[in-house]
Amino acid sequence: MIDSIAYFLARNGTRFMALGLFVGLAVPPLSAKLGPMLPMVVWVVLYLSMLRVNWGDIIAWRKRPLIVASGMAFILLVSPLLMWLVLTLTGADKPLATGLVMMAASAPYTAVAAVAAILQLDAALALVLLVLTTLLMPFVLPVLVVDGLGFDVALNSISLMQRLGTVVGIAVTLAVVSRHLIGKQRLARNAHRLDGLVVIMIVGFALALMDGVTAAFVDQPARVGLIVGAAFTANAGLQCAAALAFWRFGRKLALTIGYAAGNGNLAIILAVLPDNAHPDIALYFALGQFPMFLFPMLSRPLFLWLLRKE
Repeated sequence: MIDSIAYFLARNGTRFMALGLFVGLAVPPLSAKLGPMLPMVVWVVLYLSMLRVNWGDIIAWRKRPLIVASGMAFILLVSPLLMWLVLTLTGADKPLATGLVMMAASAPYTAVAAVAAILQLDAALALVLLVLTTLLMPFVLPVLVVDGLGFDVALNSISLMQRLGTVVGIAVTLAVVSRHLIGKQRLARNAHRLDGLVVIMIVGFALALMDGVTAAFVDQPARVGLIVGAAFTANAGLQCAAALAFWRFGRKLALTIGYAAGNGNLAIILAVLPDNAHPDIALYFALGQFPMFLFPMLSRPLFLWLLRKE
């Protein structure tokens, strides 16, 4: 029974993610109760995702260091600089621009490898990019976004670095220790259960994330519409930019790096964002989940068509 439920959840993960967002919007009291648990849920999802990582798969990519290094550089450096340039030219307001640049500078979200597999992209490459950029993000993002580009997140770069480093460092360290204690074979036998648990936690994350968003829809419909539109445009734009940059290496690889570049891990940043940060930054981090959770369902036919053409 448990195994059947776990397989069902894993197979329909993207649908449950999207459902969580809409249930959270429709039932504000539920999202309000779960809202305070958001940082803990983010950490658990990161820990479970790292627990599933087979470090042998990561090491295997050492044979293609140029591809991995180029993909990491695009995600952590080129993406935020492109985003900053576009926002500067279009005159976007500072709070929204801050959120968009931080998204662009972030590592991919934790479900990127699982969703890449659903989209028939290179899940192994997505996993490598996820792990390595997640390890580097606490050091790169604060310096680039706060010191380099001068965005105000109500924290200096050192404090932001410490917060990100703590969340990522503890999750990764405990995941590595847990893998050693549990054993590879036992983890492999229960992989589907872990995947099902990750889906449950992500649904909980989506519900908690909608705390206060329904009220924002009612009070500021035009502002919310602008942020949602910007979130979808930024996600699609970064995916296209990265895919075009790597197109000559093959469609599957290019689309994989594009998908990773367009879906930054807003959850980790939201979990460490101080309470006195501009409220529109947090609102963008919440609304930015809509393209992240909905695009896989909407774009899968396009991805499959492009891959068939190769």
